[in-house]
Amino acid sequence: MAWCRERAIQLVGELNDRSWEARSRAAFEEPVDEVVGRLLDHLLGLGPLETILRRPDVEDIAINGPADVWYKARGNWVRVDHGFRSSQEALIVLNRTIVHTGRQAGPLTPIVDGTMRHGHRINIITQPLTDPWPVASIRIHRDHSLQMTDLVSQGGEDHGQPAAPQLPDYFRHDRGSGMFTALSASFLHMAVIAGFNILVVGPTGVGKTTVLGALGRMIPADRRIVTIEDTRELRMRGLKNGENCVYLITRPATIEGLPAITQRDLVIAALRQRPDALTVGEARGAEVFDMLKALWTGHRNGLTSIHADTIADVSSRIRMMLQEASFQTETSEQTVALWIARAFHLGITLRRAETGRRYVEEIVEFTGGIEGSIPVTTPLFRYDATRRRLLCTGQRLDLGHEAMLREAGYSYEMVLTAARERAEMRGA
Repeated sequence: MAWCRERAIQLVGELNDRSWEARSRAAFEEPVDEVVGRLLDHLLGLGPLETILRRPDVEDIAINGPADVWYKARGNWVRVDHGFRSSQEALIVLNRTIVHTGRQAGPLTPIVDGTMRHGHRINIITQPLTDPWPVASIRIHRDHSLQMTDLVSQGGEDHGQPAAPQLPDYFRHDRGSGMFTALSASFLHMAVIAGFNILVVGPTGVGKTTVLGALGRMIPADRRIVTIEDTRELRMRGLKNGENCVYLITRPATIEGLPAITQRDLVIAALRQRPDALTVGEARGAEVFDMLKALWTGHRNGLTSIHADTIADVSSRIRMMLQEASFQTETSEQTVALWIARAFHLGITLRRAETGRRYVEEIVEFTGGIEGSIPVTTPLFRYDATRRRLLCTGQRLDLGHEAMLREAGYSYEMVLTAARERAEMRGA
Protein backbone atom coordinates (compact mmCIF):
# COMPACT_ATOMS: atom_id res chain seq x y z
CA MET A 1 0.00 0.00 0.00
CA ALA A 2 2.90 2.36 0.79
CA TRP A 3 4.36 1.71 -2.68
CA CYS A 4 0.96 2.46 -4.28
CA ARG A 5 0.75 5.77 -2.41
CA GLU A 6 4.29 6.79 -3.38
CA ARG A 7 3.64 5.91 -7.03
CA ALA A 8 0.32 7.78 -7.01
CA ILE A 9 1.97 10.90 -5.52
CA GLN A 10 4.58 10.74 -8.26
CA LEU A 11 1.96 10.43 -11.03
CA VAL A 12 -0.21 13.25 -9.67
CA GLY A 13 2.91 15.46 -9.37
CA GLU A 14 3.84 14.73 -12.98
CA LEU A 15 0.31 15.59 -14.17
CA ASN A 16 0.40 18.87 -12.23
CA ASP A 17 3.81 19.74 -13.75
CA ARG A 18 2.59 19.09 -17.29
CA SER A 19 -0.54 21.12 -16.64
CA TRP A 20 1.53 24.07 -15.38
CA GLU A 21 3.64 23.94 -18.55
CA ALA A 22 0.65 23.68 -20.89
CA ARG A 23 -2.00 25.81 -19.14
CA SER A 24 -0.20 27.66 -16.34
CA ARG A 25 -2.25 25.97 -13.65
CA ALA A 26 -2.28 22.67 -11.79
CA ALA A 27 -4.30 19.72 -13.08
CA PHE A 28 -6.01 19.33 -9.68
CA GLU A 29 -7.39 22.08 -7.45
CA GLU A 30 -7.16 19.95 -4.29
CA PRO A 31 -3.89 19.27 -2.44
CA VAL A 32 -1.89 16.30 -3.74
CA ASP A 33 -2.46 14.21 -0.60
CA GLU A 34 -6.22 14.64 -0.91
CA VAL A 35 -6.20 13.72 -4.62
CA VAL A 36 -4.06 10.65 -3.96
CA GLY A 37 -6.27 9.58 -1.06
CA ARG A 38 -9.42 9.77 -3.18
CA LEU A 39 -7.72 7.99 -6.08
CA LEU A 40 -6.59 5.09 -3.89
CA ASP A 41 -10.00 4.92 -2.21
CA HIS A 42 -11.59 4.58 -5.64
CA LEU A 43 -9.14 2.02 -7.02
CA LEU A 44 -8.51 -0.12 -3.95
CA GLY A 45 -11.32 0.73 -1.56
CA LEU A 46 -14.95 1.82 -1.49
CA GLY A 47 -14.69 5.28 -3.06
CA PRO A 48 -16.42 8.02 -1.03
CA LEU A 49 -17.46 5.44 1.57
CA GLU A 50 -13.88 4.96 2.74
CA THR A 51 -13.64 8.40 4.31
CA ILE A 52 -16.92 7.86 6.16
CA LEU A 53 -15.95 4.41 7.41
CA ARG A 54 -12.81 5.86 8.97
CA ARG A 55 -14.84 8.23 11.16
CA PRO A 56 -15.17 6.80 14.69
CA ASP A 57 -18.57 8.40 15.38
CA VAL A 58 -20.48 7.08 12.34
CA GLU A 59 -23.43 4.79 13.14
CA ASP A 60 -25.05 4.31 9.71
CA ILE A 61 -24.40 5.12 6.06
CA ALA A 62 -27.19 5.64 3.52
CA ILE A 63 -26.79 5.76 -0.26
CA ASN A 64 -29.86 7.10 -2.09
CA GLY A 65 -28.51 6.89 -5.62
CA PRO A 66 -25.00 7.83 -6.80
CA ALA A 67 -25.03 11.53 -5.92
CA ASP A 68 -26.85 11.34 -2.58
CA VAL A 69 -24.72 9.82 0.20
CA TRP A 70 -25.40 10.36 3.93
CA TYR A 71 -24.05 9.18 7.25
CA LYS A 72 -25.59 9.26 10.72
CA ALA A 73 -23.41 10.42 13.58
CA ARG A 74 -24.41 11.54 17.08
CA GLY A 75 -28.06 11.04 16.20
CA ASN A 76 -28.14 13.32 13.13
CA TRP A 77 -27.98 12.65 9.38
CA VAL A 78 -25.17 14.46 7.54
CA ARG A 79 -24.83 14.68 3.75
CA VAL A 80 -21.48 13.87 2.13
CA ASP A 81 -20.07 16.35 -0.39
CA HIS A 82 -18.57 13.73 -2.71
CA GLY A 83 -20.78 10.99 -4.14
CA PHE A 84 -20.31 8.48 -6.94
CA ARG A 85 -20.01 9.56 -10.57
CA SER A 86 -22.74 7.20 -11.83
CA SER A 87 -25.21 4.54 -10.77
CA GLN A 88 -23.03 1.86 -12.37
CA GLU A 89 -19.98 2.94 -10.36
CA ALA A 90 -21.98 3.01 -7.13
CA LEU A 91 -23.37 -0.49 -7.73
CA ILE A 92 -19.91 -1.85 -8.57
CA VAL A 93 -18.51 -0.46 -5.32
CA LEU A 94 -21.43 -1.76 -3.24
CA ASN A 95 -21.18 -5.21 -4.81
CA ARG A 96 -17.44 -5.13 -4.10
CA THR A 97 -18.28 -4.92 -0.38
CA ILE A 98 -20.07 -8.29 -0.47
CA VAL A 99 -18.14 -10.13 -3.19
CA HIS A 100 -16.82 -12.57 -0.57
CA THR A 101 -20.40 -13.69 0.20
CA GLY A 102 -21.03 -14.90 -3.36
CA ARG A 103 -24.02 -12.56 -3.72
CA GLN A 104 -24.37 -9.55 -6.03
CA ALA A 105 -27.15 -7.01 -6.48
CA GLY A 106 -28.57 -6.46 -9.96
CA PRO A 107 -31.78 -6.57 -11.99
CA LEU A 108 -32.18 -10.33 -11.35
CA THR A 109 -31.66 -10.02 -7.58
CA PRO A 110 -32.50 -6.39 -6.83
CA ILE A 111 -32.65 -6.86 -3.03
CA VAL A 112 -29.54 -8.22 -1.31
CA ASP A 113 -28.59 -8.47 2.37
CA GLY A 114 -24.97 -9.08 3.26
CA THR A 115 -22.17 -8.59 5.74
CA MET A 116 -19.05 -6.66 4.77
CA ARG A 117 -15.59 -7.96 5.69
CA HIS A 118 -15.35 -5.71 8.75
CA GLY A 119 -18.71 -6.97 10.04
CA HIS A 120 -20.82 -4.04 8.83
CA ARG A 121 -24.32 -5.12 7.76
CA ILE A 122 -25.45 -3.89 4.35
CA ASN A 123 -28.79 -3.92 2.51
CA ILE A 124 -28.76 -3.05 -1.22
CA ILE A 125 -31.81 -2.29 -3.38
CA THR A 126 -31.36 -1.53 -7.06
CA GLN A 127 -33.27 -1.18 -10.33
CA PRO A 128 -36.07 -1.76 -11.22
CA LEU A 129 -37.32 -1.35 -7.64
CA THR A 130 -36.01 2.17 -7.06
CA ASP A 131 -34.97 5.23 -9.03
CA PRO A 132 -32.41 6.69 -8.61
CA TRP A 133 -30.44 3.52 -8.00
CA PRO A 134 -28.80 1.88 -6.19
CA VAL A 135 -30.08 2.45 -2.66
CA ALA A 136 -28.13 1.00 0.27
CA SER A 137 -27.94 1.14 4.03
CA ILE A 138 -24.83 0.17 5.98
CA ARG A 139 -25.11 -0.53 9.71
CA ILE A 140 -21.68 0.07 11.20
CA HIS A 141 -20.13 -2.61 13.41
CA ARG A 142 -17.29 -1.49 15.66
CA ASP A 143 -14.57 -3.97 16.59
CA HIS A 144 -14.22 -2.68 20.13
CA SER A 145 -16.86 -3.68 22.67
CA LEU A 146 -17.90 -1.25 25.37
CA GLN A 147 -17.67 -2.22 29.02
CA MET A 148 -20.31 -1.19 31.53
CA THR A 149 -17.77 1.31 32.90
CA ASP A 150 -17.74 2.94 29.42
CA LEU A 151 -21.52 3.23 29.51
CA VAL A 152 -21.33 4.79 32.95
CA SER A 153 -18.83 7.41 31.80
CA GLN A 154 -20.27 8.19 28.37
CA GLY A 155 -23.11 7.65 25.90
CA GLY A 156 -25.80 9.76 27.53
CA GLU A 157 -24.67 13.15 26.30
CA ASP A 158 -27.01 15.47 24.40
CA HIS A 159 -25.77 15.92 20.85
CA GLY A 160 -27.88 18.93 20.06
CA GLN A 161 -31.22 19.10 18.29
CA PRO A 162 -31.88 20.56 14.84
CA ALA A 163 -33.95 23.72 14.75
CA ALA A 164 -37.64 23.02 15.30
CA PRO A 165 -39.62 23.13 12.04
CA GLN A 166 -41.85 26.16 11.65
CA LEU A 167 -45.55 25.57 11.04
CA PRO A 168 -46.94 27.44 8.02
CA ASP A 169 -49.65 30.02 8.65
CA TYR A 170 -52.52 27.74 7.64
CA PHE A 171 -55.07 30.31 8.83
CA ARG A 172 -54.02 32.65 6.03
CA HIS A 173 -55.11 30.00 3.51
CA ASP A 174 -58.38 28.96 5.18
CA ARG A 175 -61.25 30.26 3.03
CA GLY A 176 -63.82 27.85 4.42
CA SER A 177 -63.87 25.50 1.42
CA GLY A 178 -60.88 23.21 1.98
CA MET A 179 -60.76 19.53 2.95
CA PHE A 180 -59.05 20.52 6.19
CA THR A 181 -59.50 23.57 8.36
CA ALA A 182 -56.47 25.61 9.35
CA LEU A 183 -56.85 24.37 12.93
CA SER A 184 -56.95 20.67 12.01
CA ALA A 185 -54.03 21.11 9.57
CA SER A 186 -51.97 22.82 12.29
CA PHE A 187 -52.68 19.95 14.69
CA LEU A 188 -51.72 17.32 12.10
CA HIS A 189 -48.50 19.20 11.35
CA MET A 190 -47.66 19.21 15.08
CA ALA A 191 -48.45 15.48 15.23
CA VAL A 192 -46.18 14.66 12.27
CA ILE A 193 -43.31 16.65 13.79
CA ALA A 194 -43.88 14.76 17.06
CA GLY A 195 -43.59 11.45 15.16
CA PHE A 196 -47.20 10.25 15.31
CA ASN A 197 -48.16 7.24 13.18
CA ILE A 198 -51.20 8.12 11.07
CA LEU A 199 -53.72 5.90 9.24
CA VAL A 200 -55.85 7.33 6.41
CA VAL A 201 -59.02 5.42 5.46
CA GLY A 202 -61.82 5.88 2.97
CA PRO A 203 -63.35 4.40 -0.20
CA THR A 204 -61.95 4.78 -3.71
CA GLY A 205 -61.46 8.26 -5.08
CA VAL A 206 -61.64 10.27 -1.86
CA GLY A 207 -58.03 11.48 -1.99
CA LYS A 208 -56.19 9.09 0.36
CA THR A 209 -52.94 9.27 -1.63
CA THR A 210 -53.21 13.06 -1.87
CA VAL A 211 -53.61 13.40 1.91
CA LEU A 212 -50.82 10.88 2.52
CA GLY A 213 -48.44 12.88 0.32
CA ALA A 214 -49.37 16.13 2.09
CA LEU A 215 -48.67 14.53 5.49
CA GLY A 216 -45.37 13.15 4.21
CA ARG A 217 -44.22 16.60 3.13
CA MET A 218 -44.65 17.74 6.75
CA ILE A 219 -41.96 15.31 7.97
CA PRO A 220 -38.93 17.32 9.14
CA ALA A 221 -36.02 17.44 6.72
CA ASP A 222 -33.58 15.81 9.16
CA ARG A 223 -35.49 12.48 9.05
CA ARG A 224 -34.87 9.71 6.51
CA ILE A 225 -38.01 8.69 4.60
CA VAL A 226 -38.60 5.37 2.81
CA THR A 227 -41.82 4.99 0.79
CA ILE A 228 -43.33 1.83 -0.71
CA GLU A 229 -45.88 1.73 -3.54
CA ASP A 230 -47.13 -0.46 -6.36
CA THR A 231 -46.88 2.48 -8.75
CA ARG A 232 -45.01 5.72 -8.11
CA GLU A 233 -47.52 8.33 -6.96
CA LEU A 234 -46.20 9.88 -3.77
CA ARG A 235 -43.81 12.81 -3.80
CA MET A 236 -42.70 13.36 -0.21
CA ARG A 237 -39.93 15.82 -1.00
CA GLY A 238 -38.61 17.76 -3.98
CA LEU A 239 -37.25 16.44 -7.25
CA LYS A 240 -33.60 17.22 -6.54
CA ASN A 241 -31.10 14.97 -4.80
CA GLY A 242 -29.97 15.59 -1.26
CA GLU A 243 -33.23 15.12 0.61
CA ASN A 244 -32.67 11.65 2.12
CA CYS A 245 -35.87 10.16 0.72
CA VAL A 246 -36.07 6.75 -0.97
CA TYR A 247 -38.92 5.55 -3.19
CA LEU A 248 -39.39 1.78 -3.59
CA ILE A 249 -41.72 0.24 -6.20
CA THR A 250 -42.92 -3.36 -6.51
CA ARG A 251 -42.09 -5.59 -9.48
CA PRO A 252 -44.61 -8.02 -10.97
CA ALA A 253 -43.54 -11.47 -12.12
CA THR A 254 -41.99 -11.30 -15.59
CA ILE A 255 -42.51 -13.44 -18.67
CA GLU A 256 -38.84 -14.43 -18.37
CA GLY A 257 -39.66 -16.20 -15.12
CA LEU A 258 -38.41 -13.65 -12.60
CA PRO A 259 -40.54 -13.78 -9.43
CA ALA A 260 -42.69 -10.90 -8.28
CA ILE A 261 -41.30 -8.56 -5.63
CA THR A 262 -44.23 -7.57 -3.43
CA GLN A 263 -44.90 -4.74 -1.04
CA ARG A 264 -44.18 -7.16 1.79
CA ASP A 265 -40.71 -7.84 0.33
CA LEU A 266 -40.13 -4.10 0.16
CA VAL A 267 -41.37 -3.44 3.70
CA ILE A 268 -38.91 -6.02 5.03
CA ALA A 269 -36.10 -4.47 2.94
CA ALA A 270 -37.14 -0.92 3.92
CA LEU A 271 -36.82 -1.71 7.62
CA ARG A 272 -33.14 -2.48 6.94
CA GLN A 273 -32.70 0.90 5.25
CA ARG A 274 -32.68 2.74 8.60
CA PRO A 275 -35.87 4.78 8.00
CA ASP A 276 -36.93 7.48 10.42
CA ALA A 277 -40.27 7.56 8.60
CA LEU A 278 -41.85 4.59 6.81
CA THR A 279 -44.70 5.11 4.34
CA VAL A 280 -46.74 2.41 2.61
CA GLY A 281 -48.82 4.14 -0.05
CA GLU A 282 -51.76 1.75 0.31
CA ALA A 283 -51.58 -1.40 2.40
CA ARG A 284 -53.41 -4.15 0.54
CA GLY A 285 -51.74 -7.48 1.37
CA ALA A 286 -49.54 -9.38 3.79
CA GLU A 287 -47.17 -6.38 4.05
CA VAL A 288 -49.67 -4.88 6.49
CA PHE A 289 -48.49 -7.34 9.18
CA ASP A 290 -44.82 -6.33 8.85
CA MET A 291 -45.77 -2.67 8.77
CA LEU A 292 -47.95 -2.91 11.88
CA LYS A 293 -45.28 -4.93 13.69
CA ALA A 294 -42.70 -2.23 12.93
CA LEU A 295 -45.00 0.55 14.12
CA TRP A 296 -46.13 -1.10 17.34
CA THR A 297 -42.52 -1.86 18.27
CA GLY A 298 -41.40 1.74 18.19
CA HIS A 299 -41.05 3.05 14.62
CA ARG A 300 -42.39 6.59 14.31
CA ASN A 301 -43.75 8.76 11.50
CA GLY A 302 -45.45 5.73 9.95
CA LEU A 303 -47.97 6.73 7.31
CA THR A 304 -50.30 4.50 5.33
CA SER A 305 -53.77 4.31 3.82
CA ILE A 306 -56.26 1.43 3.77
CA HIS A 307 -59.32 1.03 1.58
CA ALA A 308 -62.04 0.83 4.23
CA ASP A 309 -65.29 2.68 4.82
CA THR A 310 -64.63 3.57 8.46
CA ILE A 311 -61.98 3.14 11.16
CA ALA A 312 -64.21 0.51 12.74
CA ASP A 313 -64.05 -1.55 9.52
CA VAL A 314 -60.24 -1.59 9.37
CA SER A 315 -59.80 -4.70 11.57
CA SER A 316 -62.00 -6.90 9.40
CA ARG A 317 -60.49 -5.39 6.25
CA ILE A 318 -56.94 -6.21 7.35
CA ARG A 319 -57.92 -9.73 8.41
CA MET A 320 -59.44 -10.25 4.96
CA MET A 321 -56.24 -8.92 3.34
CA LEU A 322 -54.14 -11.41 5.30
CA GLN A 323 -56.43 -14.29 4.34
CA GLU A 324 -56.34 -13.32 0.66
CA ALA A 325 -52.53 -13.24 0.87
CA SER A 326 -52.52 -16.78 2.38
CA PHE A 327 -50.88 -15.43 5.54
CA GLN A 328 -49.52 -18.43 7.40
CA THR A 329 -50.60 -17.45 10.93
CA GLU A 330 -54.32 -17.50 11.70
CA THR A 331 -55.38 -14.20 13.25
CA SER A 332 -58.62 -13.09 14.86
CA GLU A 333 -60.23 -9.70 14.38
CA GLN A 334 -59.54 -8.97 18.07
CA THR A 335 -55.82 -9.57 17.51
CA VAL A 336 -55.77 -7.37 14.42
CA ALA A 337 -57.68 -4.66 16.28
CA LEU A 338 -55.04 -4.71 19.02
CA TRP A 339 -52.26 -4.42 16.40
CA ILE A 340 -53.96 -1.36 14.93
CA ALA A 341 -54.63 0.22 18.32
CA ARG A 342 -50.97 -0.15 19.35
CA ALA A 343 -49.45 0.77 15.97
CA PHE A 344 -51.24 4.04 15.15
CA HIS A 345 -51.75 7.26 17.07
CA LEU A 346 -54.22 9.01 14.75
CA GLY A 347 -56.78 8.01 12.12
CA ILE A 348 -58.29 10.18 9.37
CA THR A 349 -61.52 9.21 7.60
CA LEU A 350 -62.17 10.74 4.17
CA ARG A 351 -65.49 11.04 2.35
CA ARG A 352 -66.83 12.20 -1.00
CA ALA A 353 -70.22 13.89 -1.28
CA GLU A 354 -72.67 13.17 -4.10
CA THR A 355 -71.71 16.55 -5.54
CA GLY A 356 -68.12 15.29 -5.88
CA ARG A 357 -66.79 17.41 -3.03
CA ARG A 358 -64.18 15.65 -0.88
CA TYR A 359 -64.10 16.26 2.85
CA VAL A 360 -62.67 14.87 6.09
CA GLU A 361 -65.34 13.15 8.15
CA GLU A 362 -63.28 12.84 11.32
CA ILE A 363 -59.83 12.79 12.88
CA VAL A 364 -59.60 10.34 15.77
CA GLU A 365 -57.00 9.31 18.32
CA PHE A 366 -56.24 5.63 18.93
CA THR A 367 -56.13 5.10 22.70
CA GLY A 368 -54.28 1.76 22.56
CA GLY A 369 -57.23 -0.34 23.74
CA ILE A 370 -59.96 -2.37 21.99
CA GLU A 371 -63.64 -3.15 22.52
CA GLY A 372 -64.43 -6.51 21.00
CA SER A 373 -62.86 -6.37 17.53
CA ILE A 374 -62.77 -2.59 17.22
CA PRO A 375 -59.92 -0.27 18.31
CA VAL A 376 -61.02 2.29 20.90
CA THR A 377 -60.80 5.80 19.50
CA THR A 378 -61.38 9.31 20.78
CA PRO A 379 -62.85 11.76 18.23
CA LEU A 380 -60.74 14.93 18.09
CA PHE A 381 -62.32 16.61 15.03
CA ARG A 382 -65.68 15.83 13.39
CA TYR A 383 -67.34 17.18 10.30
CA ASP A 384 -70.30 19.48 10.94
CA ALA A 385 -72.73 19.17 8.03
CA THR A 386 -74.48 22.43 8.89
CA ARG A 387 -71.32 24.54 8.92
CA ARG A 388 -69.58 22.30 6.34
CA ARG A 389 -66.40 22.36 8.43
CA LEU A 390 -64.31 20.13 10.65
CA LEU A 391 -64.91 21.20 14.23
CA CYS A 392 -62.91 20.37 17.35
CA THR A 393 -64.81 18.06 19.72
CA GLY A 394 -63.15 19.42 22.86
CA GLN A 395 -61.88 15.98 23.88
CA ARG A 396 -58.41 15.94 25.40
CA LEU A 397 -55.48 13.94 24.09
CA ASP A 398 -54.20 10.81 25.79
CA LEU A 399 -51.45 11.67 28.29
CA GLY A 400 -48.83 9.60 26.42
CA HIS A 401 -49.63 11.31 23.13
CA GLU A 402 -49.70 14.71 24.85
CA ALA A 403 -46.21 13.96 26.17
CA MET A 404 -45.02 13.28 22.60
CA LEU A 405 -46.41 16.65 21.49
CA ARG A 406 -44.79 18.46 24.43
CA GLU A 407 -41.43 16.88 23.67
CA ALA A 408 -41.69 18.41 20.18
CA GLY A 409 -42.54 21.81 21.68
CA TYR A 410 -46.33 21.73 21.24
CA SER A 411 -49.43 20.89 23.24
CA TYR A 412 -52.99 19.91 22.37
CA GLU A 413 -54.08 22.62 24.79
CA MET A 414 -52.92 25.08 22.11
CA VAL A 415 -55.41 23.51 19.71
CA LEU A 416 -58.27 23.58 22.23
CA THR A 417 -57.58 27.23 23.09
CA ALA A 418 -57.54 28.23 19.41
CA ALA A 419 -60.77 26.28 18.80
CA ARG A 420 -62.55 28.22 21.56
CA GLU A 421 -61.21 31.56 20.36
CA ARG A 422 -62.23 30.88 16.76
CA ALA A 423 -65.61 29.37 17.71
CA GLU A 424 -64.61 26.08 16.05
CA MET A 425 -65.62 23.88 18.97
CA ARG A 426 -68.65 21.63 18.51
CA GLY A 427 -71.53 23.09 20.45
CA ALA A 428 -69.88 26.50 20.68
